[in-house]
Amino acid sequence: MEAIRYGISLGIGIKLMTVPSQSSLPKLRQISLSIFVVLGLVILSGLRFPILHQVFQECPKLHAATATFVALCIGVIPFILLGSMASATVAIMMTPSRWARIIPAHPFAAILIAACCGMITPSCECASVPLARRMMLSGVPAGAAITFMVAAPSLNPVVIYATMTAFNSWQIAMARWTAGLMAVIGVGMIVTFFGHRAFNKLVPVDELVCHSVSRQRVSKKNQWLQAMSHDALSSLTFVIIGAGCAAIATTLLPRSFMSVVQNNILMAILVMMGLAMMLSLCSLGDAFVAASFSALPLASLLVFLVLGPIIDLKLAALMDGMLGVQATKVIALAGVCMALISTIIVAGIWGWLS
Repeated sequence: MEAIRYGISLGIGIKLMTVPSQSSLPKLRQISLSIFVVLGLVILSGLRFPILHQVFQECPKLHAATATFVALCIGVIPFILLGSMASATVAIMMTPSRWARIIPAHPFAAILIAACCGMITPSCECASVPLARRMMLSGVPAGAAITFMVAAPSLNPVVIYATMTAFNSWQIAMARWTAGLMAVIGVGMIVTFFGHRAFNKLVPVDELVCHSVSRQRVSKKNQWLQAMSHDALSSLTFVIIGAGCAAIATTLLPRSFMSVVQNNILMAILVMMGLAMMLSLCSLGDAFVAASFSALPLASLLVFLVLGPIIDLKLAALMDGMLGVQATKVIALAGVCMALISTIIVAGIWGWLS
């Protein structure tokens, strides 16, 4: 019961933190960065201070959890910086009107082209939602815009390379890419043929805070720096939260619980789907958190990697404000279904269900 209450509290907290607010978000970033720096110094200097050394000796689980947390955060920083720079470049160079010229009008062709564009467009989840909204307002079909929205953070080269680095395995990276491609195309098809009415009432409104590049008279260089710093700090904030939860789960959860999850692939898949939505990680760093659960079945880790970039609490709050409640429900339902289906198919092909 305590674990359930903790999970609900964490989920509510993440959703509240992701509501665009000029005052709360900077404070959250400052707190997260401060925690990361302090714990990093603790790990680096712990053995030199007798008090900390004694604490770690008396509580080895605390030492292991802290070391895991810092290792996860440090490992993901290069990918967050690289992805944030690429995302800011795309935001500056590719306007919605340019996307409208690239993507065709035919629904199925538009979905395929949008998925291909997402593969070569490093973009964080927060950046892809307002971009998809502007694409639809520029005349891009809803199915294609949503396909691009979920494909960019799921399939781009930085994410795939980060996955290969985190797991030290090209097979898991290719499995993520394959299952992710199936999932994003499926989401686009569902939106096109069953959920397009949810986007009919989309009307122009002022851009929300999350990653809208300033339209004021600001130089391109300053716009790029503003967008890059926003993506980097936002991504690091949620990676810190996710790394903390992963460190606690992998070191402090009872072995009996982990044993039950390890031996029940269905339960493991459901648990990791819940974590993917609750932790609201950035796709640039989710692989490092998933790799910390290496004792769980690979199929459960795969669904964690596929579902997170499509729908989580952070994205749900953002979509609710920018696309509307009905559109968010369609994307969430389609994302959960397609992530599960694509994971089962790919895991079956790779032999991870036995």
